[in-house]
Amino acid sequence: LRGNKPVFDFKADVRHLQLDRLNIFGLTSPYALRTVIDSRLVGDKIDDMAGTVHLTNTDLLVEQKLYHLSDVQLSAGNLEDGRRKLDFNSDILDADFTGRFELVALPAAFREIIPRYLPNVMLPVKGEAGRQEFDFNIYLKNTSVITENFLPELYFDPATRLHGTINAANKTFDLRFEAPDIRYRSMRWLTVDSRFTAAGKSMEVELSADTVYYSNQGYIPDLRFTASAADNTASFGLRLSDDEGAENRLNWHGHADFASVREFQISIDTSRILIGRNEWQFAERNSV
Repeated sequence: LRGNKPVFDFKADVRHLQLDRLNIFGLTSPYALRTVIDSRLVGDKIDDMAGTVHLTNTDLLVEQKLYHLSDVQLSAGNLEDGRRKLDFNSDILDADFTGRFELVALPAAFREIIPRYLPNVMLPVKGEAGRQEFDFNIYLKNTSVITENFLPELYFDPATRLHGTINAANKTFDLRFEAPDIRYRSMRWLTVDSRFTAAGKSMEVELSADTVYYSNQGYIPDLRFTASAADNTASFGLRLSDDEGAENRLNWHGHADFASVREFQISIDTSRILIGRNEWQFAERNSV
């Protein structure tokens, strides 16, 4: 112990560890691990750890498939201004967090922020969010060891990035997700760019994709979706294809008024739909 915190100061050459037999991770398939660990770490949870952990020459055998990770490193510590810095680097992804954060309590922070804009949909949860005021960057690399074993129908391009800022005290955030290629089953999304923000009086969502394939031959060009929420009302817009010569086009705008998470009314403000160059129109103020 250092003070009242545990110290993990050791080197270990793990030649064979049968992870599925530890009954810690709930693994059902055989998982065998081999790695070299160099730990210089103090702390009992990720939010107060200081020091480094370095794994090298890591092999993970899942049933009959072998995954190799050449280098995995975690470093954490306090900055001079009182903020914290957490860096994670590996063959799978790189990530860094800078500021004041309690990652375990992060979901509770969003449960405090969202009710500011949609109070009838979600009631605020007090006292669980901790202090969340930080910037972060997450860069995906080769995620096959995760997706192939836990999400086998999902694929992310190695250049996928998630980054942004969160301030729970001010009830604001600015999150951005960018991906050249995402695939799930028969669907494929190309050049995805999305932004999720909450600041001032409204919460905003913007999503775009150059092309969305829903089958081997069928696709939707130029998808654009926007939404804005405030005072229990969410307005939205959906556009598919911005090419005047396209046979199929959609431009749809509406809003939803929420009395509760189960009671709401959706109204169509304006719409224009072209299917096979034939125009379909909905009268304004149609509602559900």
